Amino acid sequence: MDLSWLKWPLIILAVVGALWLLSSGGTAYMYNRFSADPGEDEVLARRYESGLTNLGNFLLKTLRYEEAEEVIRSAVEKYPNGKNVYLNWYRLAKLAEKRGAYDESVRILEGLMREDANAFDKRVPPYDNLRLRADSLIETHDLR
Repeated sequence: MDLSWLKWPLIILAVVGALWLLSSGGTAYMYNRFSADPGEDEVLARRYESGLTNLGNFLLKTLRYEEAEEVIRSAVEKYPNGKNVYLNWYRLAKLAEKRGAYDESVRILEGLMREDANAFDKRVPPYDNLRLRADSLIETHDLR
């Protein structure tokens, strides 16, 4: 059975899907989907927290910083004990730095250092790297 005729329709469908996800309607749909209340379902709560984290990262990578911050902050607020909470706090520090809120970024970085975030999530840089970044922000922007 020859299915080669399906190649182009599938490629077109993939491109349209990717363009839809890049649109504000696509990201709003994903945000609403993952912001729903999971109730008592732990598996669904982990899936939603992961979905918000991934959506925030996608928005961060596509340079939509305001939307990324909203989504990531939502993930941190809804799931303060979630698997990705330290990574999300680290991303919030990066986003605060991008919008010029250097003191907020330093505060978040120092919180991550106090919590030893790297011990819980290896995706967060180790203490020395966080300290170097915070010190650099303090010195560069004369924060103290």
